[in-house]
Amino acid sequence: MGLNNTYGLGRNVRASVQNETVFGDGVQTGGWASTDSMQVMGGVSIEPAEDRKVRADARQTRSAVELIQGQRSNNVTVRSYVLPPNAPGTGGGRFTPDVHPLLVGAMGRAVLGGADVVYNHLAPQSAPPSCTALFEYNGIKSDLIKGWAIEEFRLSVPNGDEPTFEFTGPAKTQVIAGASTASGAITGGSASEVVNVTAGDGPKFEVGAYISVGDQTNLRITAVNGDALTVVDGSNPAASLSAGSGTAVVPYTAYSESASDIAPSTLVSQVNGSIQMGPTGSLVDVVVQAFDLQVKNNFAEVRPMLESTVADFNVGFREVTGNITFFMRDVDILRSMGNPRSINSAVNPTAIELRLGSGVSGSAECVVNIPNAHLNFAATEIPEAEMGTIQVPFVALAGALSGGSSENECSITFRQAP
Repeated sequence: MGLNNTYGLGRNVRASVQNETVFGDGVQTGGWASTDSMQVMGGVSIEPAEDRKVRADARQTRSAVELIQGQRSNNVTVRSYVLPPNAPGTGGGRFTPDVHPLLVGAMGRAVLGGADVVYNHLAPQSAPPSCTALFEYNGIKSDLIKGWAIEEFRLSVPNGDEPTFEFTGPAKTQVIAGASTASGAITGGSASEVVNVTAGDGPKFEVGAYISVGDQTNLRITAVNGDALTVVDGSNPAASLSAGSGTAVVPYTAYSESASDIAPSTLVSQVNGSIQMGPTGSLVDVVVQAFDLQVKNNFAEVRPMLESTVADFNVGFREVTGNITFFMRDVDILRSMGNPRSINSAVNPTAIELRLGSGVSGSAECVVNIPNAHLNFAATEIPEAEMGTIQVPFVALAGALSGGSSENECSITFRQAP
């Protein structure tokens, strides 16, 4: 909070996320719940764009005097720490990370088995489910993102820093809610009610946004007429609203830090990991400086003629690539050379297994498996006064994984502590 005004701060972002049953429909039956909470790093990026073209017919002037509204698009990016959750999720005490819907959207599906939650790819290349996300900023504003397709997913394990997930992709719709004051509290008794906000504040609110009025929370806006907002119960639109008290109108958030799976107090102890490489069944420990994995779903927009927003996304050719950075050590020269240098030599696949956890035996962990990686030619970097490194790019091809199909380039498992 500032001296004169309240400001939205990156560290105060409160996020919730769900998978959609129908693309672009938004929040599912039952509305938002505290279990939808998602902890994100401060750098949430929402980039709306609208194609507005200058009308170019003859106007006997050199000035632009009118615009033609064209297509709309949104691109959304969030980042999160990669840490094994410390609270059991639903279903037999399994551990599900709070970015679960985003991992399902990026990878395709989640397979629940025993104490594990395994995220892997669909076969054939079916479309993964889209997401709805709600971002609220310090009571100032909220962004409801509907029809969010996770086109690119990245796992980064940098040298000397915490592992992170990054999710990015296009979205169908962005719906905004602001803050204001109502002329009175919710009276209740009917399924919908008109809330009159401060004169001139009506444009802060859009149809479909979620707000709270006084102590009545989770209200969805169904109509905006000037400064009059028509609201219904966000979880059950047919239910009668309850009488409330208070007139503060603020963006609604279902976020609860206690309900999220990763508590800030665990960050210090859960940044350890190990990596193994080699032929399938004969993996050996290796020492690397950094690891990077990227999954691209390569969506193609389905945008019917004369419609301003996208109607669907069609999946394209999936790409799973990455980089492994080795220290320039004599024991790593051979394994970091990648494919044989002779152009006619056979290409030998390499399996990769990355484990991220607290480093304490028996603790929860996140495991990344790549069964069929093909290492490419290595790039050597020798700084003037620093240690030399060898950066090896790889391409993950289709391979069989336990509990998945033969079209699994990689899998990510969150494993409960025994």
